[in-house]
Amino acid sequence: MDYQRYIDWADDRIVHDSRKVVLLFLIVTVVFSAGLGSVSTNSGTSQFTTGLPAEEALQEVNDKFSPTFSPDTGSTQLIQQENNVLSKPALLRMLRSQHRLEQHGALRVTSTASAASIVAQQLDPEATTTEQQIYAVESATPGEIDSAVGRAAEQSPRFKSLLSKDFNRKAASASATIGVVTHEVPAGISSGSGQGGSSPLTSIQKQAGFTVSSADHGGITLFGSGIVADEFSNVVGDSLILTVPAAVLFILFFLTIAYRDLADMALGLLALFMAVVWTFGFMGLAGIPFSQMLIAVPPLLLAVGIDFGIHAVNRYREERETGASIQKSMRITTDQLLVAFFIVTGTTVIGFAANLTSALPPIQDFGYVASVGITFTFGSVEILFFRHNTA
Repeated sequence: MDYQRYIDWADDRIVHDSRKVVLLFLIVTVVFSAGLGSVSTNSGTSQFTTGLPAEEALQEVNDKFSPTFSPDTGSTQLIQQENNVLSKPALLRMLRSQHRLEQHGALRVTSTASAASIVAQQLDPEATTTEQQIYAVESATPGEIDSAVGRAAEQSPRFKSLLSKDFNRKAASASATIGVVTHEVPAGISSGSGQGGSSPLTSIQKQAGFTVSSADHGGITLFGSGIVADEFSNVVGDSLILTVPAAVLFILFFLTIAYRDLADMALGLLALFMAVVWTFGFMGLAGIPFSQMLIAVPPLLLAVGIDFGIHAVNRYREERETGASIQKSMRITTDQLLVAFFIVTGTTVIGFAANLTSALPPIQDFGYVASVGITFTFGSVEILFFRHNTA
């Protein structure tokens, strides 16, 4: 058959040029390892909308109808949960938290708002600053505060929206409330970025959280897009810490059973390691960021690679047990397995490449990287053939 000549060519390389090919594999590994340092992470949900017509239309609307020279802003939510967030001590905790954030220049606070501020202004309509509002609440009696809460509920539509659904006007009580802190974000940077830790609000909100917690304002936690972005950036690392070691342990277990030989097991792991290095190095050189979608790729490569390796080594051993020479054993092994490996690799690559038809960039990247990685796995596992020939 026509394909037999390609197999014969591979047989000749294995038998006659095995050391050169092994050296070539090592050189390729060094080349791809240069791209490992360029691999970036890309997490969050905004990556699933980038480049879509709807997202581009929304961005165009914002560009046309937003004020030309208005500063970019972002917000942090102060979430307070206590037995009664409308009691005097709870109101003071919220106001003092707002004041501390306003006084911290690095947080770029432009304004703050809360139910506590509304109550304070009911007590003293001229209390326009947070410091004045704190004094107004400190000077009021519990009865005056209860009356102010009733007036705020009647006169301010926004007041109820800042309180939990269990707000009781007569008892002047609620179990939770929310305050809003507005920050000015450096011009030209989107405050709503969800790309890992790239949101400018990440550092601001983490610092704000430390500022509030260090003042021992119990019951108040912070939430915002920067905190969410930071959590998304940790998802990739946390998931890899869970999945990759588990996959490696299973692989070690199965390789121990299948090979029962330290040298063959080490070689199988080397081949898998090379496949992973090639894949991640390729991502770095191609500028493809590592995202949540790509977390499945390393275990996938390991799973496919161990299957190739076990078939290759055990088939070679079968021929050696019959007394065949190294060269003859390798020729028979490659004649029977290369075609099977090629078919498995081809069909798997086609399956993952189907993701390239998706309109979502992260899914396209997954199909692209998985396809390339499977191809690299097929290539790297061939070092098993060359090693046995050079043994």
